[in-house]
Amino acid sequence: MNEPQLELTVPIEVRFADLDIFGHVNNATFLAYLENARVAHYREFFGKPRPEDFKAVVARIEIDYAAPVWLDSEIVCHIGITELGRSSLTFEYKICTPDASMVYARAKSVHVMFDKQSQRSFPIPEEFRRAIVHARAARGLPPPKEKAAK
Repeated sequence: MNEPQLELTVPIEVRFADLDIFGHVNNATFLAYLENARVAHYREFFGKPRPEDFKAVVARIEIDYAAPVWLDSEIVCHIGITELGRSSLTFEYKICTPDASMVYARAKSVHVMFDKQSQRSFPIPEEFRRAIVHARAARGLPPPKEKAAK
């Protein structure tokens, strides 16, 4: 499997409240880690967001857990937009140690641009698409793959 090229690394603080009865981070908590990474990604490339600035809704998330995360674990989340469709974008994530010697989880989420008033999807704005391509290029990364139309 090819390692996805991700444009941002976000530190994650493991809190006592994240643990389950087994003493490791609860599987559902990983969703919050991914969400925090997406907010950090948005801030890095688009400025300080307000809740109404997020025009994409989560359509799908998949997480492959590889190892337990403990309270004293030092972890980061590598995140990037790896695919763009007409109205959808795909984030990929890798949660691991800062030096990437231990991978705890890999994840992927698909988001669809969504208009709250009309309750319909809409195309990704060109300025958003250009900003993502530019952000990746500035880090020496290729543009996201273009998702084939259905």
